[in-house]
Amino acid sequence: MDRLGCFLENVFLYSTTVSIALRAFQFSPALGWLYFAFMLAQLLRLLKFRPPAGAIFLASPMSLFNAFIFLTILLSRTSSAQNLGVDTTSSSQSGGADGASSLVSQPSTSSATAAISGTTTTFRPIFTVPAAADVGASLIPNINDPEAVDAQVVCPGYTASNVVRTPLGLVATLSLAGIACNVYGTDVETLDLTIQYQSADRLSIQIVPAIIDASNASQYLLPDHLIYLPTADADAITTSLTNELDFTWSNEPTFSFSVFRKSTGDTLFSTEGTKLVYENQFIEFVSSLPEEYNLYGLGEVIHGLRLGNNFTRTIFAADSGDPVD
Repeated sequence: MDRLGCFLENVFLYSTTVSIALRAFQFSPALGWLYFAFMLAQLLRLLKFRPPAGAIFLASPMSLFNAFIFLTILLSRTSSAQNLGVDTTSSSQSGGADGASSLVSQPSTSSATAAISGTTTTFRPIFTVPAAADVGASLIPNINDPEAVDAQVVCPGYTASNVVRTPLGLVATLSLAGIACNVYGTDVETLDLTIQYQSADRLSIQIVPAIIDASNASQYLLPDHLIYLPTADADAITTSLTNELDFTWSNEPTFSFSVFRKSTGDTLFSTEGTKLVYENQFIEFVSSLPEEYNLYGLGEVIHGLRLGNNFTRTIFAADSGDPVD
């Protein structure tokens, strides 16, 4: 049992001392050499070399272990002081007439010294986000900026092709009708158009980039689990025949579309006479509206459901959890 106890003692001492000795050399070479001497003494004892007469440090395993514990505590204190960046060599005190408190910065370190009621202490400033970080840039919508380039003038628009009828509507390909303008970003050359009569009173118009891969990673489509999009009702094939809404499109001079209400002939939405602008940082649909029109919901912002007339809203591609209009 004595041999087993001695063996376990040595395994513990060497396994811990090696790692601590490496740290000791990093903080102080003198402390590291002291650890090295301790390890050598233990090795001599293990190989049954007798220490020189009067070498009290090597007299017994207990004294060696006590020295090991003492050095461990000393190293821990030295490590903690360096990690906190505490200046233990000097302190400064100053104060007003009452001497209640003072603050002295230490330009050479990341800490500072404060004297409160005559007691000197050190602290490390903690960075906090300034209130101004919550203030967005002052931006003007391009329709209100007289110096902004009018995308309707310089951009080519799109042309529809490969139009295919489906049981619930149609699909088509939209291609740039000319040279890309790239006025507020990069024009998307090819788009997919999907028209779907989803119920007796609901029509879905979807225009998205035809290709999304590594070449245009900045573009993406929100997955269904993040945002719910209505889908066709189970009886949509039957109800679509009597749908109250009518979709028409034209390629003259470029692609445009209109949505009418069959019962009254009212135009609900029409891009006729305008161009579709679809860039990676800018999308523009233009539609004429009647007087006293009603628009509901536009963009994910906190606002009354009905939008006011002559209403301007710029939807920025920025992640804002609760934008308030």
